[in-house]
Order: sequence, then C-alpha cells, then structure tokens
Amino acid sequence: MKNTKTWRAIGFTLKGLLVLFFLFDSVMKIMRHPESIKGSVALGISESLIQPIGIILLCFTIVFTIPKLSNIGALLLTAFLGGACSIMANANVAGHPYLFPIIICILMWVSQELISGKTMNLFLNKNVTAST
Repeated sequence: MKNTKTWRAIGFTLKGLLVLFFLFDSVMKIMRHPESIKGSVALGISESLIQPIGIILLCFTIVFTIPKLSNIGALLLTAFLGGACSIMANANVAGHPYLFPIIICILMWVSQELISGKTMNLFLNKNVTAST
C-alpha cells in the first residue's frame, strides 16, 4: 500500500483512539472502579486480579505508544486481547461478546500498517528495516 500522508493520519487517529480505550480500561481497573470490578467479577475474574490486570494493560499500552517498540506493544496487546476472547467465550454471556476484542485487535494491526506500511512484512518474512 502506498504510504501517503492521508493514510498515515488515519492510522495515527485510529491508534490514538485505541490507546485512549486501553488507557481508560487500564485506569478503571487500577483505580478499582465499582463498574470495572462488577463487570470483571461477572466474567469470572477474581477481584484480587483486577488491579494487576490493569497494570499489565497499562504497561503494554505504554510500549505500544513508543514508536520504535510499537510492534512489540501490538504483539503484547494481541496476547492480552486473546486472553480477553478466552474469558468472554468461557463466560457464557448471551450473544458474541468475544468478537469485540477480535475487532479491537484487527483495528490495532490495521493502524500499525497504515502508519508504517511495513508491519505486514513482519508476518510475510520479508526483510524489514528498523525505521518506522
């Protein structure tokens, strides 16, 4: 894909929105907000694990925001969102709530590709330079 300014701007906007979402989620867990605790406990997560999960999510999000480490951060967040899919699937909640983390993950990788234009080369085993 041609790496134009417009596509990069869309990628940065999408990444910014995703970072805001991850920050909101992590801070709510770290602050032990009652709604966050209620939702997590309803999914079967122990109340004592909610704050550490928020700290882990915050760390992964910070790595994702650092340009030279953003692909590593995206991989870490992909693993985190995979765990979220597993929890949602095991919670026996009506509908398909496991699709939300999958969609967020897809949007995250699309934003990475729009910004750098080289992200897909990581998965296609092509030579990739370190610059972003």
